[in-house]
Amino acid sequence: GFLIFLSVTASIQIESVIFQFERWYGGPMNIRGPTRGERMPYTTAALIDQSLQEVKDAGMSNIAWTWSGADLDDQDNLDNATVSTVGRYKEFNPRIIAVAPNYWETALRKYYIEDKIVDASWPLAEYLYSAEGSARAVISTAMKKYLGLVALSDAFMLVLDRAVDNSTVEARGLAQSAGWLDSSPGISFSKFEPAMGSYIVVSAPDLINRAEGSIVSAERLTFDEFIIMATESQIPIIERYVAARLAENGLSGSVSIRNFYTVRESLQVAVDVLNIFFTFAQVMAT
Repeated sequence: GFLIFLSVTASIQIESVIFQFERWYGGPMNIRGPTRGERMPYTTAALIDQSLQEVKDAGMSNIAWTWSGADLDDQDNLDNATVSTVGRYKEFNPRIIAVAPNYWETALRKYYIEDKIVDASWPLAEYLYSAEGSARAVISTAMKKYLGLVALSDAFMLVLDRAVDNSTVEARGLAQSAGWLDSSPGISFSKFEPAMGSYIVVSAPDLINRAEGSIVSAERLTFDEFIIMATESQIPIIERYVAARLAENGLSGSVSIRNFYTVRESLQVAVDVLNIFFTFAQVMAT
């Protein structure tokens, strides 16, 4: 009985790891910087986007993709972001990022769980790019609770340091919520723990605007990842094409391309090996 318990526990833990990887990747294919914490410059991101469009135009009409930007602290001339209530009764160090207008409509929907979002005719990420949503942000339910927000219209303060010549200037601005999420594909949101849901998501224009001149255009932004929705058989083809296009432009090794199906297969082998081991041990014990 104990061996069976261990077998089931081990299998559940590995299945949990598989789900964590899938949520982290945000989709079956993920393109990030070459090493953990290393971001993609605009030129690399633009070439990836162009390459994916070429693949789509060549016949893979079903594929879709989206992107998320690098954390504000990884953008040029910006650092030390904080979020607080207007009176600074509560303060927290968040990770502020921009996402594409199609982000939550494209990434894996099963990890998208709403607490509350604005009543608008646009999808949530696209709403951030509208005039009405231009000064709004999407935060985790945990952060909403930490800041004591009751309504989406409740204001909170975003503060960041920006480099100006040889000095640092504090940029301040108010924001309101466009939505509170319990969970999100590709972005760490949480219902209970602010530290696990420390992201604040805005539009790219809003991020540039809050930088108050430290980021002069979208071409100065750096990017975190692309999430690509494609079938298992399509991913190797897309991977080879994107890698070849990057190599043509002297960017070999500039990104890391991850295939969730490969990760799942490797972890499933571990489950199968464990099951064989525990089955054998159970037989020997009887």
